[in-house]
Amino acid sequence: MDKNISRRTLVAAAGAAFVTALSAQPAYPSKPIRIVVGFPPGGIPDLLARLYSQHMSTILATPVIVDNKPGALQMNAIRNVMASAADGYTLWLTAASPIATTPAFEKDLGYDPLKDFTYIAKIATTPAVFIVANQLPVKSFPELIAYSRQNPGKLNYGSAGNGSSNNIKVEYIKSLTGLDATHVPYKADVEWIREVAAGTVHFGMATASAVGPVIAGGKVRAIGVTSPESHPALPGVPGTSKMGVKGLERVDPFSFYGFVAPAGLPAPLVTQLNQVINRVTEMPDVKKAMTETHFLTVTSMTPAKFREFTGDQLARSHEAARLIGGK
Repeated sequence: MDKNISRRTLVAAAGAAFVTALSAQPAYPSKPIRIVVGFPPGGIPDLLARLYSQHMSTILATPVIVDNKPGALQMNAIRNVMASAADGYTLWLTAASPIATTPAFEKDLGYDPLKDFTYIAKIATTPAVFIVANQLPVKSFPELIAYSRQNPGKLNYGSAGNGSSNNIKVEYIKSLTGLDATHVPYKADVEWIREVAAGTVHFGMATASAVGPVIAGGKVRAIGVTSPESHPALPGVPGTSKMGVKGLERVDPFSFYGFVAPAGLPAPLVTQLNQVINRVTEMPDVKKAMTETHFLTVTSMTPAKFREFTGDQLARSHEAARLIGGK
């Protein structure tokens, strides 16, 4: 037998076997996809997950369901995602805190935010708005700093709890500016915002979507927003470039939202999911809901850029931790 013919025959047979093996693999997706959310229903991450799940279901022609796993500083969601297969059927809609803030302040979390997840797509950022009680005689951030120095030990601020983003960011700002205020932790933003409106808590910072209603109702005073310029929803409130205080630009953005998956997700699936998610992000009804209802800034990013962005934000958090005595 001609050896060349035999070799060609073997190569052809191997190629046919490879194609057969590939064709035996079910096309993605072939079953429902989960979007894990580390918060209870009703919050911004949950609402975003549901908004995206509807459109992703249509594009991918498969059910995309939202799986809420709140509690333990999102560790319930994180553990679930890390324990899931890297097959494209488990996604996590995460906010900034568990991947870009908390790891800089908490030891032994059991995960590395840059190594233990596959970054897929960032979808939005949001600044924070500084609000003060109407009873407080200040109308700007420099006035708030001056008032705190003139009245040492008298001011307090609210947050969503020890280690929350607004707790950490205010402590960072205190270290930068000399602002003097005592932390009063609550379980959720809605609680301390209500107390600022009542005048029992003096100030705080939270997303525009969280404080928008009390600002619009005249129940609190907005004195600044942590973006370079004014937020479209709050045109009269100065951004960090106009607030007269150096260093505040380091807290922009206050938070961000994006999709990640278990580590090791194959590159073709990463690319496919990135394209699907970015396609949803660019839909007019999605943009309208994100900007007008939730006061978010819409973004589309490649997986590599999203991971790079998160690494930069994590580095800023480590800087903040050093300043305020964290990890």
